[in-house]
Amino acid sequence: MTDVDHRPFAVQTFNACWDILEKKGAAAEDYRELLTLAFTSRWHWGFEGGLDQWITGDWMISRAASLYGDHTLALDFIDRAWTALSPESPDWLRASIAEGQARAAILAGKHDLFTTWVARARELVAAIAQDDDRAVIAGQLSEIDS
Repeated sequence: MTDVDHRPFAVQTFNACWDILEKKGAAAEDYRELLTLAFTSRWHWGFEGGLDQWITGDWMISRAASLYGDHTLALDFIDRAWTALSPESPDWLRASIAEGQARAAILAGKHDLFTTWVARARELVAAIAQDDDRAVIAGQLSEIDS
């Protein structure tokens, strides 16, 4: 599959995931589509992207699985994303993956794990250098941190 330019497909399907995430009144069918798009985007990034794109793709799969109600899949992909982080990973990505860990933990009914990850996510969000990046991840965290 090296003769295919995967980047446009990866970007298009990832952006389509956000369209569903931001949709008011999304239904179960939307979440099925979200999960399909997240896997598709991650697959294309596997050919084209670097480590940060792969990690972000795994985060999106976990996010989609969480909305679909599949805690096993959500935990699997967010654990994989956390494990793949490197010391060079951006501060916003590290905070986003911690938020995803908390989201998957609460879905799985793992309240102690949720408490641990939400506290870690708060710390990491506070440490994000760029205001815009901090606002995005803080907004994601606020969806589950109440």
